[in-house]
Amino acid sequence: LSLTLAARPEPGGFANLFVGTTVPVSQLVDIDGAPVLLRGHQLMVVDFWATWCLPCLVATPTLEDLHTDLADRGLAIVAVSDEDARSIRRYRDRARVPWTLVSDPTAQLQSELMVEAIPTWFVVDADGTVVAVYSGANGVAALDADVRRRLAAPAADD
Repeated sequence: LSLTLAARPEPGGFANLFVGTTVPVSQLVDIDGAPVLLRGHQLMVVDFWATWCLPCLVATPTLEDLHTDLADRGLAIVAVSDEDARSIRRYRDRARVPWTLVSDPTAQLQSELMVEAIPTWFVVDADGTVVAVYSGANGVAALDADVRRRLAAPAADD
């Protein structure tokens, strides 16, 4: 099997190849041991991030605004890191992160979705279909606008 790409898809890198496909049904659990499914919400943002990643941390206020403004409209955020659960728990407790956090120390899901860099965000509909992928520090504004458009909500600074 060979795959030839004429140009690297941007933004989101090779992860953009997954737009229109169904997210893998990985056996994920959150950092407290509860199972996590990447479907079943009106809209879900799957955030690939790390506690040490400055662009990831810079994006956090935008994710907080999305969570605050849109959780009652069916938005769920699942943040996946390849760090150990203990480190992520410490970060959650210090930063008071309200959304679901997953430790994937083998980076299985990141590998399955061809995530090349963090932060990368997958926008997933209720059926588990990837509808958009955003990546990098500049991608968070586009993510914000897209999620708000899909859930018909005004921007946080309006």
